[in-house]
Amino acid sequence: MLEAEPVCAWAALQVAQRRSRGPWYALAGGAAGAAIWMLQTKGAALVVAAGIVTALYYRSHRKHLGWYLLGLAGSMLPLLAWPVSVLWSTLVSFPLQHYLGVAGIGKKFFFVALSAHLLVGLGLWIERAPRDALGLWWLGALLYVSTLSLPDLHHVISNSFATVPLTLWLVGQHRVRGGWAHPSGWMFTALPVAYLLALVVVFFISAPELLPRQQGLTVGQWLRLEQPDIAALVAVVHERVPPGRPIYAGPFLPGLYFEAQRPNATRFSHLLTSLHPPEFFLEARQAISADPPALVILNYRLVEKFSYRQDNPLDEYLRANYRPLEQRGDVLILEPRTGRGYE
Repeated sequence: MLEAEPVCAWAALQVAQRRSRGPWYALAGGAAGAAIWMLQTKGAALVVAAGIVTALYYRSHRKHLGWYLLGLAGSMLPLLAWPVSVLWSTLVSFPLQHYLGVAGIGKKFFFVALSAHLLVGLGLWIERAPRDALGLWWLGALLYVSTLSLPDLHHVISNSFATVPLTLWLVGQHRVRGGWAHPSGWMFTALPVAYLLALVVVFFISAPELLPRQQGLTVGQWLRLEQPDIAALVAVVHERVPPGRPIYAGPFLPGLYFEAQRPNATRFSHLLTSLHPPEFFLEARQAISADPPALVILNYRLVEKFSYRQDNPLDEYLRANYRPLEQRGDVLILEPRTGRGYE
């Protein structure tokens, strides 16, 4: 469940700091840029944390900061393909107005995790932890902040990779320095340890769902990463929609376009009423009405956690112009009422 891109980019930065050579910092900057491309807020958190570590903790390495920024800028060059107005609207204006206003999920767990991380930081300060540990703590703190828009269980755990090893390091320090009577004793470690235990409990609760029998799979299918439910949906799409013709899979099923090898009827990979403005739903409605997809695949159950509302222009249009063809679990397949589909 851990996000690989920030971890790899952070590892690249650690290598650069140990080698203390400009080209290695350029490589680390490029890796940080790749993290931004893949995971925008987490990648940005990584860059900020890397800047803090380089500027504050590694003063002797400041001469390499230019190399780091050069590598970062190089990985960001494709941004020049977009107009400045589009970048500002997409990366600054829109997130401030909509993205930060998404209703949080599982906030209690988020605050427990953040509190645990803060106590770990206090313990590290008292223990005079190595600079690498402090830098990792800063990265973890910023990654937690990056989940504020959606602090659900998955995203919080995905950003816990810094808390876990630092907590284990603190526990080891207590043992080495005379047990829990040490100044940074149980007060600064009890909650982080409890958080780690909670992660273990969550794993054992969710682990059975990952086993083949619980998913209705044979061991062979499980090992080959096969998903019969997705394969069945793809078969329906291939049967009724010729290559090159669009489908619509929503509100949050972007992977189906790739699996079925059919284009998206709109320009949006997903649409959530708690995240995107009404104008986006109206634009999607206009695109679908101009070139009606032969099939519409919907899973509203999947987006209940986002407080999704169906009283929007797109869903109203779909209800008026499409009829149910088939129900597969939580997935509803619709076809045009007017028979304008492609047999």
